[in-house]
Amino acid sequence: MPQRPPEGELPGNNCYGQISAPSGLKVIAELLGTPGWSTRLRVSRYSGAEELQITGPGLEMETDPVRGGRHFLGGEVEPSERGRASLRHVSALLAEAGIAHRLELYIPETDMLLDHHNSARVARRRGKRSKPMIV
Repeated sequence: MPQRPPEGELPGNNCYGQISAPSGLKVIAELLGTPGWSTRLRVSRYSGAEELQITGPGLEMETDPVRGGRHFLGGEVEPSERGRASLRHVSALLAEAGIAHRLELYIPETDMLLDHHNSARVARRRGKRSKPMIV
């Protein structure tokens, strides 16, 4: 069984998702640019594609552009309540702004998937369905 990293250390890529931002990532960067959080928006001079880096308490993520205003999201979330709270914070802000998104957090030691889809929080064992659980 994999060992959990010490509190405050990020475990490697364990968070994946998708954000729909047809009008660009600037709105999301401004939304998440609050005290204790850092966002960095990069725009390609060649193609105009946007990439966003998001850093918060126990969380580091970045986007990769896909067609049609969609962006894949990947990164690291600390395996602690602080990391999960940060992911819930991101999901709640996106949901309040009406931004379609899906964020999945994989926790290897419990083989759990915590799924934030718009404002829904669902937990299930991989391959099996279980009752929704607030994380």
